[in-house]
Amino acid sequence: MKNPITKTAWLIFFSGLLLLAGCATAGAPMLEARRFVDILNRYPETREPLRLTKLTAQSFNRTAPAAASPDVLVMVHPGYALFFGSGAKKIKYSEAKYALLTKQFEDEARFIREASATGKILILIVPANYQEESVRPLSYTAYLNAAAAEGGSVYYLFSESASNGTISMNDLLDLYRFLQGIKAGKILVGGGFIGRCQREFYQQLTGYIGRTSWFIVPEISTISPDDISDAEAKEMLESIERRDYRPVRRFIDRKLDEAPNLLSIPPKKEL
Repeated sequence: MKNPITKTAWLIFFSGLLLLAGCATAGAPMLEARRFVDILNRYPETREPLRLTKLTAQSFNRTAPAAASPDVLVMVHPGYALFFGSGAKKIKYSEAKYALLTKQFEDEARFIREASATGKILILIVPANYQEESVRPLSYTAYLNAAAAEGGSVYYLFSESASNGTISMNDLLDLYRFLQGIKAGKILVGGGFIGRCQREFYQQLTGYIGRTSWFIVPEISTISPDDISDAEAKEMLESIERRDYRPVRRFIDRKLDEAPNLLSIPPKKEL
C-alpha cells in the first residue's frame, strides 16, 4: 500500500512548479505540469460513492441487450495514465509524451461516455485499492461516475492489484457466466496499458475462456509514455490524429507474447 503522505508531497510539489510556471518557456516541464494539473482539475474531488454496478453472475438477468449475441466492451484500467503512477516521473515527460497522454485519455473518456449513452454493454476493470493507489482517488471516482453516468449496462470488476490487469478467479467465473447468460458475441478489449495490464487481462481471459471471441481494439487501447521514446510518441500522436492506427497495431503485436486477435472500431468523426 502506498503512503498517503507521498502522494500529498508530490501534489504539493506540482503546486510549487505551477507557481514558477510564469517563468517557464513553452514546452518546458513547468508548462507540461500545468497541462497535467489542468486535466486533473476537470474532475474535482468529491465525496460521492462509486455509482457503477458490480458485475455478478446474475447481472445478465437485469441486462437487456439491444441485439442478439451482443458485443461486449471491456476497458482495462480506464484513465490510468492520468490518475495513477509517479507524479515525479510525469513532470519529466516531454511535450510529445504529454500530448499523446492527453489525446489517449480524452479519446478513451469520450468512448466510454458514448458507449454508456448508447446502451452498449460495458465492463470497466477498475484498479484494485484505487482509493489508496490513485494520486487523486476522489477525482478518479468522479471520472468513472461521469464517464459512465448515462448507461444502464455499465458494470465494473476490480483487478487483483492496481498494477496488474488480472481479476480474481471468482470474478473470472462471474464474468464467464455473465457472457454465457447474455449469449455475448465479440468481446472487445481496450484500455491500458498495451503490453502491461491490458495484456495480463487479455491473456488471462483467453487462456481460460478461449481466443475465438476476444479482440483487442487499437482505437481504444492506450500506450504507457514510459514504453516509448519521444520520437515514437510524436509518431503515434500524428498517426492517431489522422485516424491511422497502424503504429498502434504494430506496438500491440510487439508487446504481446503471441499474435493477438485485433479488431478495429472506426472512431466517430469529431464535430
